[in-house]
Amino acid sequence: MKSISKTLLFILVLLMLVSTTTHTGYANSSDYIKITKNDSFTKNGQYNLSFTFKNVSKESTIKVTAQLLNPSGGVVWNYNGFEFKSGQTQPWKFGYNYSTLPSGTYTLKVHASDWNYAYGEVQGWTWSYGINHKAPDPSFAYKSYEIYYDKAGKLMHKINIQCKNMKGKRLYCKVYDAAGYLVADWGIDTPVRKTNNETGFFAWDGYTNGQKNPSGEYTFIITSSANKKVLEKTLNLKILEVPKG
Repeated sequence: MKSISKTLLFILVLLMLVSTTTHTGYANSSDYIKITKNDSFTKNGQYNLSFTFKNVSKESTIKVTAQLLNPSGGVVWNYNGFEFKSGQTQPWKFGYNYSTLPSGTYTLKVHASDWNYAYGEVQGWTWSYGINHKAPDPSFAYKSYEIYYDKAGKLMHKINIQCKNMKGKRLYCKVYDAAGYLVADWGIDTPVRKTNNETGFFAWDGYTNGQKNPSGEYTFIITSSANKKVLEKTLNLKILEVPKG
């Protein structure tokens, strides 16, 4: 009984993956096109689904197109299609950088079509392949500290934070003096990270409400909207007077 159940399940999956998209009297896809799934591979940051298509019809020219759909059914990417004649074989790979996408089940939908002379219409078939994607976890880490003078002549203390998989997320920063008093706070309306791999930063002149703080140790507390991580970095800062006039 167990072997029968497994066989039935396999058949149901096949029926779900291959469907005729038009008139029920059209020919079976196996009379027109054969699709062989090759090994998938990763290249240049893209995950590629690889297939070989063969036109097994007697005389038809078949057109093949494909789309990558998100878990909601929206189009993520349209792949350029091709046409091939009877007896021809065409390899095709479908690559995409899934690291830029949120977690979920994505669908590669391949469509083949041909003119049906009996009905005077286009007949077609669709294959769907699911891709279970788990987005890498967002992270951030201390990168470096530097100083520079701004246009007003202020000495700025800049802390650089390396961000990974943080697209659409924000970094937050607060600075405390050695006694534990809050001396700087950038709030929550900080810039949104535009890419998954970039450097964020916070620059401080050493002043609080127009008053100069003494030189010494200050602790930068970095958090984010991506997770609950708290990054602490204590630096010995030399606070200079702001040039007047």
